[in-house]
Amino acid sequence: MILSEKIMSLRKRAGWSQEELGNKLNVSRQSVSKWESAAAIPDITKIVQLSELFGVSTDYLLKDDVPDNQVALLAGVNPADDGSEIQIAPGRPVTLEEAGEYMDLVQKESHDIALGVALCIWSSILLILLDELAEIGILRTAKEVPDTVGLTVLLIMVAAAVFIFVVKGQKTEKFDFLDTDEISLQYGVEAAVMRRRESFENTYRLSVAAGVILIIVGIIPVVILGAFENVIPDASAFGVCLLLLAVGCAVYLFVKNRMVNESYEKLLQEDSYTPENKAAGKRISWFPGAYWGTATAVYLGWSFISRSWERTWIVWPIAGVTFGVLYGLLIAAAKRK
Repeated sequence: MILSEKIMSLRKRAGWSQEELGNKLNVSRQSVSKWESAAAIPDITKIVQLSELFGVSTDYLLKDDVPDNQVALLAGVNPADDGSEIQIAPGRPVTLEEAGEYMDLVQKESHDIALGVALCIWSSILLILLDELAEIGILRTAKEVPDTVGLTVLLIMVAAAVFIFVVKGQKTEKFDFLDTDEISLQYGVEAAVMRRRESFENTYRLSVAAGVILIIVGIIPVVILGAFENVIPDASAFGVCLLLLAVGCAVYLFVKNRMVNESYEKLLQEDSYTPENKAAGKRISWFPGAYWGTATAVYLGWSFISRSWERTWIVWPIAGVTFGVLYGLLIAAAKRK
């Protein structure tokens, strides 16, 4: 086992974050991160400090020929303090091969799932556009024609999105345990996941920034065209179409890259995927399906009754914000039980 993996495993066993370990050594979190990803090597002074901090020898840290009891420690087996008893770390073991397969699968499937979400957002654009063109007289046809064509396209796009969600969801079913079960990473897994996450960090940050910019830019046509409503009735509807197009592109970036980043969090059991959060999540596993099913019913019901597709899209951003708040409150309540 190499030095980077030893540092990471010892830190995890102590229950410290990278920042906490850095504080104990008077170095930055970034320095610890570089040590654990093998992008840098601590100097000899820090090696000595690490050995004292974790109660291991400097030989153990620097030499790759690790004694059997130390291999057991870092593979998820924790010797008792007196060295007389071996205890197996809790959780389902995850091998390096499994972790690699899962990360590769998420990387591949995230594109299609993100596209499915974007299709749901884009689905009403044609309906709004055709209805508005007919309203101002550019599209000379019976009132029912644009509605029928637009609604047909909407249903086809939503059906395609649902098909994507079902098919792609089946492909990742074998890894559902990462969402709910405590896991124990075997030899080399933590370092491999950390390396992949570090190489992805810039892409993730740029995707978030690009998505936010797209949404801000998408609001501009709504504001500008809204100023011409005295000349063109409901001119802002054209701006809404452009906004939905921009929001769909932004959400695609958010979902695709968030899925990849989330795959690393699941394997490392960080943020929402700590054992404590997983246990709480099991208690409220009914909530996401019930919530989004209700939100979809409200959206479709309001849209069909009011025929104001250019306005009813507001259900989705409101539902998204509300979901985050309610889910956080339910998780907090479940942890207290």
